[in-house]
Amino acid sequence: MARITCFTLPVAGHVTPLVPVVAALARQGHAVRVVADGVLGSRFADVGAAVASYPEDDAALLRAPSPNFLEVAGVLATRTERTLLAAAIEELQRQPADVVVVDSMAPWGRLAAELLGLPAVTSCSSFVITPRLGATRQGTVDVLRRLPQGVGGLAAIGRARAALRHRFGVDCGGPMRLLANRTATTIVHTSRAFHPPLGRLGQQVQFVGATAAGERNDVPVDPAGALGEALDAADAGAPLVYVALGTIYNRRPAFLRACAEALADGDRRVVISVASAQLREEIGPLPDSVVAAVMPPQLAILDRAQLFVSHGGLNSVHEALWRGVPMILYPQAADQPVVAARAARLGAGVVLGARNPDAASVRAAAATLLAGAAAERATALGQGLRDGGGAERAAAIILAACA
Repeated sequence: MARITCFTLPVAGHVTPLVPVVAALARQGHAVRVVADGVLGSRFADVGAAVASYPEDDAALLRAPSPNFLEVAGVLATRTERTLLAAAIEELQRQPADVVVVDSMAPWGRLAAELLGLPAVTSCSSFVITPRLGATRQGTVDVLRRLPQGVGGLAAIGRARAALRHRFGVDCGGPMRLLANRTATTIVHTSRAFHPPLGRLGQQVQFVGATAAGERNDVPVDPAGALGEALDAADAGAPLVYVALGTIYNRRPAFLRACAEALADGDRRVVISVASAQLREEIGPLPDSVVAAVMPPQLAILDRAQLFVSHGGLNSVHEALWRGVPMILYPQAADQPVVAARAARLGAGVVLGARNPDAASVRAAAATLLAGAAAERATALGQGLRDGGGAERAAAIILAACA
C-alpha cells in the first residue's frame, strides 16, 4: 500500500480532474490524503480519501479570482512564504508519504517535497504554461496590457523569494515557475492532440486525456419544471443549445441576454446556467423557449446539446468535446483565451472576438458552426480525450514515482 499526499488549489476547475484519480488510487487500496478547503475537500472524502484543510484565510485568498497572472503569482508566492510551505512540511512530517502530488499552482507542495527529499508528481488541470503558450499577437498585447496592474505582484514575488531563501534555503521561482510548478513528471489532464505543441518539454509530460469529462451527473431535474420540459423536448428531437460561463467569471447578464435573443429560434430550446437567482433576475424577461436555471446539471444537458456557448474553461471544453458538441467560445480570463483559441484552431469552435458580443455576433457564430464540420471535429477530439487512459493511467504514473 502506497501513501500519497495531494496538495490542491482550492478552485473547482483544479479539483475536478483530480477527484477521479484519487478515487482510482483509493479503490486500489492506497492511503490517499488530500489537503483542500472545506467544500471542495468533501469531494475527495466522498471517494475514500482522508482530507486536511487549508487555513481559511489562505483558502479564501487562493480562491479569490484575479484576471492578472502576475497578481495570481504574487499571491501564490506570498502565501507559500508566510504560511503554506511551513504547513505543508508539518503535514508531511506528521503524515509521512511515499509520493507527493502537487497542483500545477501549488508551489508549497513542490517545495515541501523537495526539502524532505520526497518524489513529487504535478497534476496540471490546464495547458502546461511555457513562454510560448499563447504567443500570438493578441496574447502579447494582453500580457503588455496587464503589466502595469501586475507590478504589485512582481514586487510580492521578489519579497517572497528573498524570504524563502532566508528561512528555508529554497527558491519558489518567478511567475512562470509559480504558475507551472513542474516536477520530474507532470500529468496533464488533456490529450496531446488538443494541447498546443510543447517541443522538448513534452518529454517530461504525460497526457492522460480527460479524467472527469465522462462522469455522470446525478443531480435530479424536476420533470414538471421548465428545465425538465426543455430536456424532454430535446429527447423528443428539438434542438437544444446550452449556455454556461463557468463558476467564477460568470456575471455577464448583457451577454446572456444576447444569447437568449440570438438563439431562441423556432422549436430550438435554450438553457442558460446562472450562478444565482439574482443573476437570473438581472438578465430580465426571456422568450418561452429559454430557461435560466441556477447551476443546472451540465453533463445531462450537454448529452442532449446541439451547441454549447462556453467561457472556454478546460473542464467545460473537455465535457463538450467528449460528447461531440461544438462551441461558441466567450473567454473571460486565466487560461480561457488560450483554450478557446485552441478549440477554434482545431475546428471545434468559434471564438467571439468582441469584448461585449451582441446577439448578431452570437447568431452568426451559431450559423457557422451548424453549417460546417465542427461537430465532427469535436467528436474526433473527444475520442482523443477518451484514449488517454484517464484516471487509471494517472494513478499508475503516480504510483510509479513512489520512493
